[in-house]
Amino acid sequence: QGGVELDKKDGNLAHMHDMGARLTDIARQSNRSHATVWSGIRRFKDYLSYGDRVSLALRDKINEIVSENE
Repeated sequence: QGGVELDKKDGNLAHMHDMGARLTDIARQSNRSHATVWSGIRRFKDYLSYGDRVSLALRDKINEIVSENE
């Protein structure tokens, strides 16, 4: 369960960055360091590239929520 929660946070960080938010702004908003944010983004994107089902499902869910609110 801990890994799934971590994936959610990393997925949100990655989405914010993909939408154009700067790392420093994401770090400030999420009360994390620049390095922690960058590490989470890289970790999430690595999981996606490996085809991790939890990460892929989370990415799809984030995209679905965003598209519903546009």
